[in-house]
Amino acid sequence: MNNLNNNWGANVAMGVTGVMSLPTGGGASAGTWTAIRGILGELAGGLRAGLWSLPLMLNGDSAHAPAYNIPLTTSVDVPATTTDTNGEQITHFYRAMSNAEYSSTLGYLQDRNSSGEGPHVRADIGYLLSASFINKANSPYNVIVEYRMLQSSTRSFYLTPYQYVPGTGSGGTIFNVARATGLNYLKYEKGVSIGFPGNSTILFNSALITPPRIYKNIK
Repeated sequence: MNNLNNNWGANVAMGVTGVMSLPTGGGASAGTWTAIRGILGELAGGLRAGLWSLPLMLNGDSAHAPAYNIPLTTSVDVPATTTDTNGEQITHFYRAMSNAEYSSTLGYLQDRNSSGEGPHVRADIGYLLSASFINKANSPYNVIVEYRMLQSSTRSFYLTPYQYVPGTGSGGTIFNVARATGLNYLKYEKGVSIGFPGNSTILFNSALITPPRIYKNIK
């Protein structure tokens, strides 16, 4: 964990000192990026000091999200659904896609946007199988894609300082700070989904132990 924090601190410090410049385009105002730079400065100091024992909440209550009854701490049990022949625990994630997106990316995560949310995955397949916006006849989704990785490789996803609960304010700043620092974020909405904006998709794709595969054809 100390090495992970050290790496985060180095990346954040680069952003603050200008070695890694932050964009001013993509629809974000100069004021937004000024706020992000200020947050990065606070992150850099905290990471260098090893203070990140609680998640960063830029909107809402950092202790609890009463509407969702989810305590927002880093004590998250990373789901493991299978065990391979070597005894390694394997975590499965899932994402709904259109046929066009799957054909273009072969199922790998990709984000071509310059701001806002990134592609999301969930470990809870039940949510994707029952969500009406995914399964209705005129939805844009055609397939559910499955991803497999070692459970040990997923822990850093749940330790991200960027967390957002819908209904506690705009998540745009959280998503854009995560994007600027190359890290994922957690979104608490009927369970937990993990968003990978910008270059953070590399963290996810590089952790896969098998290529993405179609888990189910929705229609």
